[in-house]
Amino acid sequence: MTAVRVATAACALVIATAIASYAAPADAPLTLPFDFSHKDIGLQVSLNGAPLFALLDTGVDPSVIDLARAKTLGLKVETGAGGKGSGFGEGAAPTVFPTRIAGVAAGGREMRPFDALASDLSSLSQSYGHPIDAVLGASFLADKAVLIDYPARTVTILRRGADARPLTRTCRLRWSAPMYTVDFFPMIPDFRFGPASGPVSLDTGSNGGVGLFQSALKLPGLKAHLVLKGETVRHGFRGVSHAKLYDFDAPIGLGFISLPAGQQVVLRPEAGSKRRVANVGNAVFAAMGLRLLMDYPGKRIAAYGECG
Repeated sequence: MTAVRVATAACALVIATAIASYAAPADAPLTLPFDFSHKDIGLQVSLNGAPLFALLDTGVDPSVIDLARAKTLGLKVETGAGGKGSGFGEGAAPTVFPTRIAGVAAGGREMRPFDALASDLSSLSQSYGHPIDAVLGASFLADKAVLIDYPARTVTILRRGADARPLTRTCRLRWSAPMYTVDFFPMIPDFRFGPASGPVSLDTGSNGGVGLFQSALKLPGLKAHLVLKGETVRHGFRGVSHAKLYDFDAPIGLGFISLPAGQQVVLRPEAGSKRRVANVGNAVFAAMGLRLLMDYPGKRIAAYGECG
């Protein structure tokens, strides 16, 4: 799943990023297991005591809750202020309605309220093979530091990025950079594609690997390493999308952390730009065996490999 926006007939509906954090005295790291059976980060949380299955998605702003579930749980949904969402896929844009989520808890810790959109997530649930009640995006993450440990299949919520040091002390390979966003995606500024490098979005809502935009073909030497394999079908907020599938016959990676030649990449039809030449999803980070830190308040992003 990727970016979600909403527009009304009169004007763009801007949903303010809400602060979502755990209440005092919850300063200790909170570690949650996640389901990775579909290469998505699936979390068991609750809303006012009712269980919810939610995906953690850095490519969504604000967060999203299933419309029927929101009504069942008594959330106030502004049905008179609906608009069309935008996102990944070739289907029609779904209708979305502003709401606010209060009472979400994870691991026994309650989070502060955050803004969201309510929309029908049944098609997303169908493609996933499991009911998806919500998608926790940038409005949920805005004041958090989170460490995603792909080998251990855990997400740790931290008060600040420095609190991750005990959890990354044993890692031999390290990379970090200032954190900035493009279309609210956290960016990796210098992801390597063989002899080339460029800025890519970090998308925990993607269960795929590397999705190249057309702008990536302008990177020096990149195009020569693409070996056509066929076509692929992917699923997103707006249904399925078709794209060409390639093998990339040179290493890819960031810093000293890399994957060998032969990784599959998808060439997407979107134009992209110099600021964002590709989208990188969970399949790559899991294959690298990363512990991935996104420190939203501290505006820092880091990756750790070979952690023993």
